[in-house]
Amino acid sequence: MKRVVIAIVLIAFVTTISVYSYFDLKKTGNEIISSLEKTIETAETSGESSAMENLTASVKKWEKARVRFGIYCNHDEIDDIDINFRTLKSKAERNTDCDIVEICSENIILLGKMIDAEKPKIENVF
Repeated sequence: MKRVVIAIVLIAFVTTISVYSYFDLKKTGNEIISSLEKTIETAETSGESSAMENLTASVKKWEKARVRFGIYCNHDEIDDIDINFRTLKSKAERNTDCDIVEICSENIILLGKMIDAEKPKIENVF
């Protein structure tokens, strides 16, 4: 009987962690996505130079959340997002043209994909 109780407690514990991590990633990811969407909107209306301030805010949010995403998500997708942000940052520092809209859109897709992949399912719990 002790083993059954211990097994149930462990399953409940692991499930709770999985659900918490999903909602944490979803909240954080949606904040970054909305910041990137604001960057895209600014780039389309006011130009890429105006969007750099919003992009900087998005990068800061990503850098704070990167560790949590790294714990729960696929590192290849995290690396792709990092590469995209670094590309934008380096092009902005050199004042070369870059397609902010395209790169931010790609990051939005990658973040959405990572959030969807972490939905609480049996294979994610175990």
